[in-house]
Amino acid sequence: MFSVHTAFVFTGICYVAVACTGFYAFGTSVPSNVLDAVTNPSATNAITAAHVAVVLHVLSSYQVFSFPLFDSMEKFVLRHFPALELDHRPARRFGVRTAIRWTYVLFTAFVACLIPFFGDLMGLLGAVAITPTTFVLPCILWVYWRRPGWKSFDFWLAMTVTVVMTGIGILGTIAAFRGIVLCECRLRVCVGEGCRARASVRLGATGPPRAPRCHLA
Repeated sequence: MFSVHTAFVFTGICYVAVACTGFYAFGTSVPSNVLDAVTNPSATNAITAAHVAVVLHVLSSYQVFSFPLFDSMEKFVLRHFPALELDHRPARRFGVRTAIRWTYVLFTAFVACLIPFFGDLMGLLGAVAITPTTFVLPCILWVYWRRPGWKSFDFWLAMTVTVVMTGIGILGTIAAFRGIVLCECRLRVCVGEGCRARASVRLGATGPPRAPRCHLA
């Protein structure tokens, strides 16, 4: 459990630090990927290293979250093509599994490129799904299972985390909806940072406007 606690604390510090410093530096015009807002040429090496770290993080977390779906897709294919299941050649089975997983990865990446407000959508999903299941429900279930006294430190710590993270989830949901609504080019095939920047400037927010960057023509 020590490793789990350490991972949660370290991850929370990293996320909160990036969120606070990004908002302090760029205001409401901060993009979903805060590294895109750093334009100082002297920080090129640091930005490149940060992008590499993000890629490694996404690769590992993507595998963890997608593995149940990979397993379900493989079972579906083997159920409809039983000849593949009877083939015990390792190379053949490896090729089938690789094709299934690459198809899923490419499809999700293509859909992500098509969504102009992908960053706000990820924030909405995180506030609605990740925050309750990662921070709120575990504390509530722990209190229900362990039943600590209401005067104990553990009880009030769990309740504090529950209340604070519930508030953050609500605020995150409102902010994500606001970003999606303010996106003027949400029907175009491009990321929505430029849309949010123009809307923020129109509302009097700080930060220079950015033109939308189209991933697909």
